[in-house]
Amino acid sequence: MEELRGHPKLRMLDEGYVYVTENGNLILDTLFTSIPDIRKKEVELKSIAGVLEVGLFTRHADVYYKAKEDGSFEKLH
Repeated sequence: MEELRGHPKLRMLDEGYVYVTENGNLILDTLFTSIPDIRKKEVELKSIAGVLEVGLFTRHADVYYKAKEDGSFEKLH
């Protein structure tokens, strides 16, 4: 991550333990000060061995939902 100019930090629980996902994976929360080409960055990150997913959203969804105060959802197009 540092070679890609990121600043990784291992996700921790409030109790001081490492956060482990349901599948036994660890999460690196990584800060990038600038991402000029987000799609290129997504490809770069996903090409790293061991990286399963990234939190970059580079594609638009067909449908969006908005949560309303009454607990229901509004469908947006």
